[in-house]
Amino acid sequence: MNHRPLADIHGYRGVEFGVFERGHDDWEWTYYPKVGTGVKTQGSAKGNREAAVAACKAAIDAWLGPPNSN
Repeated sequence: MNHRPLADIHGYRGVEFGVFERGHDDWEWTYYPKVGTGVKTQGSAKGNREAAVAACKAAIDAWLGPPNSN
């Protein structure tokens, strides 16, 4: 049986991430690169969960650069 990496299932561009509500409309996001490829990075976002996810994905895009277009 072939198992997909967790980041492919619960991540973005192969990077695992999470968003956590700190308070009303106050969110913290964190992404976790694979060991040896980067460091854990955190940030915050105001609004709803979708805004926090979008902010985290934007940070991952900034770190990785543009996706490869095939």
